[in-house]
Amino acid sequence: MSEITNIVKISDELSDWQIIAQTGGFADITVRGRACFDVPLDPSLKIYARIISENTQLPIVNWTEAQRSGDDYSAVLRSVPAGGLYTIEVTACGDPLNLEWGARGECRKHIGVGDIYIIAGQSNSAGYGKTPAADIPDIRVHLLRNCMKWDLATHPMNESTRSLHQINAEGGNPGHSPWLSFAKTVLSEVNYPIGLVAASLGGSPISAWLSEDGKENLYSNMLGLIRAVGGNVKGILWYQGCNDTDENRLAVVYYDQFCRLVSSLRKDIGYDVPFITVQLNRYIAGAQDNYDGEPNYGLVREAQRRAARELDKVYIVPAIDLPLSDAIHNSTAGNITLGERCAYTALGEIYKKSVYPSAAPDIDEAYLENDRIIMRFANVRGYLHLLNSVPETSNFHFRDGSGTLPFSELRLDSANTISVRPLREISGDVYASLASLRDARMTSPFDRGTGLPALCFFDVPVKIR
Repeated sequence: MSEITNIVKISDELSDWQIIAQTGGFADITVRGRACFDVPLDPSLKIYARIISENTQLPIVNWTEAQRSGDDYSAVLRSVPAGGLYTIEVTACGDPLNLEWGARGECRKHIGVGDIYIIAGQSNSAGYGKTPAADIPDIRVHLLRNCMKWDLATHPMNESTRSLHQINAEGGNPGHSPWLSFAKTVLSEVNYPIGLVAASLGGSPISAWLSEDGKENLYSNMLGLIRAVGGNVKGILWYQGCNDTDENRLAVVYYDQFCRLVSSLRKDIGYDVPFITVQLNRYIAGAQDNYDGEPNYGLVREAQRRAARELDKVYIVPAIDLPLSDAIHNSTAGNITLGERCAYTALGEIYKKSVYPSAAPDIDEAYLENDRIIMRFANVRGYLHLLNSVPETSNFHFRDGSGTLPFSELRLDSANTISVRPLREISGDVYASLASLRDARMTSPFDRGTGLPALCFFDVPVKIR
């Protein structure tokens, strides 16, 4: 088929389904292209561009005259309000009072002005949920796929059809991820479109996400994607760490490496982009780790918890209680719940809507008082609930200079304090842990006000009062 002529074209810089990042509720949109007529465009003709609402056909930005250079043109449509979906039209016309019937021009459909989030991390971020559950697309949630085309956001998000960056190509087709649920929940509150950008790779260690000058890796790919969408993203959706719990990897340096990632990315893009992180879920296959050997899951989970406490604009969401679709990957139902939790964190912390539960219960201090170890938790909106008060099968663990410290009488003392009674004399320093083993039980205390389980913690010092 021959190419259509006698038309004003729009360059590929703008595509259907594209999300333009808003700032302060508005965005400027540049429209470029070329008049492709059989003869050079009459110099007396002018090129115009406008934006209309797809719902009402009302003009959002009226016809704006473009700058011409021969047959090439460029127009800036200013102060486009966050929202949409919009259609962009162009035309060539010599009568400014009859623009609706100027020479035909191309359109770009389903354009949204809103917020863009980068999806980064490994398999649970890429989406390996393989169980069915309803997670219906929303016409205002869009995805920049690996083929570098904007599209309606649907699962699987990290599929590799015609991918232009093979660095994050999956070995097989992925499945369901938390991020459509995340975006729909954010959208329901902010009421403007949300864009998602796929950058994850299953099985990737954090070392692949560290900046290496001149080296192509997952970090450079993510940075390139941020720049490709205009350099202004609302946040990074980060779910990674399983690969760094392997005995051949260095879980003990996970915190330092994550800090390096955050620092490098913020420096490279020029602002303190927020990170919404997910604390590692469970892994139920293989030999169980233990507190006396190499509790690498505990080390990584604690590093993640620590990063959220110590780094500005880094937030953490628990996943320890979610159902799985195999030994390590969250099920579709679990992902939907996780997406909502991450959205509540974004709404509370990034959008400053305090009604949303933006933080899970987190141990604030542990101390010895009389004959009991007291653990006080922050971020409790209602009151803590003990799913399991049997010491031997709970997720709590204590150790001192003599090793494991057995305990009894696990109880809730107040809305935000839990205590136990040690069963032997304490020797040296004491440390407390919660849900730090690879295959932690789904019985961590949770907040009755929010439904969020307490964050896992590892080797938190118990003070003596």
